[in-house]
Amino acid sequence: MATVFFSGGDTAEITDVQGHDPRTFIIPAASYGTFAEAMSRGDTLKFGEAGEIYLLTQMRGDLGKAVLQTVRR
Repeated sequence: MATVFFSGGDTAEITDVQGHDPRTFIIPAASYGTFAEAMSRGDTLKFGEAGEIYLLTQMRGDLGKAVLQTVRR
């Protein structure tokens, strides 16, 4: 598990982080709501409080889990 930090102030847990640009990861069911709210607000996210800023670009279902793709801003 890892924590992502949204520009709107929320945080969420993710798993299976892969790649760099684009970066993909799995969103556990407990984090779906936080991600949906962040995406609707147009938030950016960081993989750590001092990490690079990423834009949320694409979400797709994969074997019953949400997989989000991000790109560096």
